Order: sequence, then structure tokens, then C-alpha cells
Amino acid sequence: MTKPDTEILEYERKRAIELLVLKWAEEEDLLDSELPEETIQEKMDTARKRFEKDYDDKKRRPTGPSGRLDDNTSTHQRAKLKEQELSGFANALKIDNYREGDAFDEKVQQGKRQARVQDRLEKEEQKLKNERKIEKKQTPLGQRRETKEES
Repeated sequence: MTKPDTEILEYERKRAIELLVLKWAEEEDLLDSELPEETIQEKMDTARKRFEKDYDDKKRRPTGPSGRLDDNTSTHQRAKLKEQELSGFANALKIDNYREGDAFDEKVQQGKRQARVQDRLEKEEQKLKNERKIEKKQTPLGQRRETKEES
């Protein structure tokens, strides 16, 4: 899977916001008004900030009327959405440190097997230690001495 280019996504975001600002300015007849250039720029800047906030707050999937991805959606947007989808799925299944092809790599599988065996041995040792502690607590002091003398 190709990684999304963040610079292209940022450029597209800024471009979409700028289009919203220009449409708003046309609707308000700011560009054709007799206002000074500085006033027009100030109004457009405040509108731009508002549109940026709205655009960032939405952060929703770019969908068409059918609820599916638009044909106009760029490959970078699709890649980003797919990456988010896969990471959410991996989190749901609690999958981490996954590398493609590891299931067929004998060395990796052998290492995993050895790690599992080592973990199992450590758990068994811990279990035996815990059982010995419990036995010591349950046997009276006099019986402990007798068993040592018998040995």
C-alpha cells in the first residue's frame, strides 16, 4: 500500500479552503465593492480562519450523495483513509509489530517459538515458587524441622 503524501493533502486542504473563501467573497460582493483593499483582505482573512476551523472540525470522509467515496477523491486521500481504517482494525484486534511476510520466514517463526517456550518456562518456574511459598505458610514450624531431619 502506498503512503499518502502529507504535503499534497495539506495543499488540497488549503486549496479547498481558499475556494470556499472566494465563493463567500463573491456571494458577499466583496470583490466588486468600493471598499479599500485592506478591508476586503481583513474580511477574507477572518472568513478564511472560520472556514479553516470548520474544515478541521469536520474531519470526515469525503463522500458523495450515496455515502461512498467520490470519484473526485484523490489517491492520497484514499490512501490516508485506508491507513486509518487499517490502523483502527489492527487496534481492534490488538495486532502490533506486524510485518508482511513474517509468517513465511523460518527464522522469524523459530525466534517466536523460542520466545514462547522461554515464556512458558518462566511462568512454570514462577508457579513453582509460588506453590513452595504457599506450602511453607501452610505447614507448621515443627513439621518443617522434622522433614529436614528425616532428609
